[in-house]
Amino acid sequence: MKKIIIASVLIVLTISLAYSQDDIFRINNEADMLVLDGDYYKAIEKYKTVLEINPNYINSVKGLAEAYFYLGEFDEAYNQIKSARVFDKNNTELHGLEARILLAMGKIAEAEKIFRYINSKEPNNINAYFGFAEISLITGKYSESAGSYMDILSISPANKKALLSLILL
Repeated sequence: MKKIIIASVLIVLTISLAYSQDDIFRINNEADMLVLDGDYYKAIEKYKTVLEINPNYINSVKGLAEAYFYLGEFDEAYNQIKSARVFDKNNTELHGLEARILLAMGKIAEAEKIFRYINSKEPNNINAYFGFAEISLITGKYSESAGSYMDILSISPANKKALLSLILL
């Protein structure tokens, strides 16, 4: 048993030493680009490679959550975002992703609570306003949703997503 533990530690150390911090950044950035290209499965592989090297690398944990979210695997996305939040409890970007995941899971009240928390910390957080707008749409409050899009446009007048959403509403 002792030999197995020692062997496991040696393997982890060998993997860790084989990669530099620059390699970790490079692999994570490659994964980020794959997410932007819509190649979520390859991105997940890259993020997992980074996490084998450094299990506490928050950008890769967040990236995993996003990739699973885009794949519609909301339970796994939620598990990943919860583990990322362990490392950075005050990160509003992580809170926002958690709220979006909860919204996709149909947990509207929980998502709204998080969006309100984000809005209290960062009153001009556009992603929180998009969350409010989506919640209003889901609950059939169209004029409230329009108000959220107008709030976004007051912060960022050229926001194409808000402009298009308002036109379609």
